[in-house]
Amino acid sequence: MHVSNRRARRAALLGTATIVVGGAMISVPAHAASADGHSGSTGKATAVAARADLNVSVVNAAKVPVRASLNSVSAPRAADKTLLTAEVNGANKGQPVRLVDAKVARSAAKAGAQRSVGHVKLAGLRAFAPGLPTKPLVSADLLTATALCKAGQKPVAKADLENVSVLGKPVKVNGLGSQKVELPGVGTVDIALEETTTKAASGAATALKLSYEVNPANLNVVKAAGEIVLSEATCETPKGAGGNEPGPQTGDDDGGGLAETGGNSATPIIAGVGALLVVGGGTMYLIRRRGARSS
Repeated sequence: MHVSNRRARRAALLGTATIVVGGAMISVPAHAASADGHSGSTGKATAVAARADLNVSVVNAAKVPVRASLNSVSAPRAADKTLLTAEVNGANKGQPVRLVDAKVARSAAKAGAQRSVGHVKLAGLRAFAPGLPTKPLVSADLLTATALCKAGQKPVAKADLENVSVLGKPVKVNGLGSQKVELPGVGTVDIALEETTTKAASGAATALKLSYEVNPANLNVVKAAGEIVLSEATCETPKGAGGNEPGPQTGDDDGGGLAETGGNSATPIIAGVGALLVVGGGTMYLIRRRGARSS
């Protein structure tokens, strides 16, 4: 009976996958109501491990717009699915090209009547550009982002990162701001580090944002341009529970919905494909990892 329920729930989750060709947006939301049944009284939070918005031009094929989210969750409505690798086919002489992978990728979003919080952690990150299959465009040891909104208090947003490199060249992390990295024979990369924004009732944090254009002269096979956002968290302040008057906060009084995804390098890639998108000459695979069964 329990096995049947689990299968039905899994089928319901996979059944919500949506594919929109054109913008090529892939999302896998599984909706869950807030715990108190009144979504208007709770805050909102989102957490995204990686988000890519690219245009890829392949020789003898149409331009392929690529939009994908990795470990994207929101609360009180939430997705519960672990995605650690996205691949685009057709950008490397028909061979798959990884976009993003990480040893650890965890996203969590929680929303309740007292507070909402989004949090992302990426460890051992590697982000690849189509046309550059052998070396990561960007790598980092650790990326984290947190956005916290409490009723009656000013939102807090924080982002941190460690040991960032662009095509193997270390990027100096010296506080907020953006840097431009010239890559002779390859292209340019604009990198924004540790961006945070807070308003009266919302907060947002992004550990790393890349805007790049690459056209490797030695390959002359593909041109890729666009943006990759890594470790992004947002929150909105709850509108109920005491109005604007701050009250005593405890760690576990949130009530509302919780969404969380996660994975690490110890979990194997399963043979099944979670979602498949075919656009012109390009194919995107979203490959799902799950925990190994105990022997």
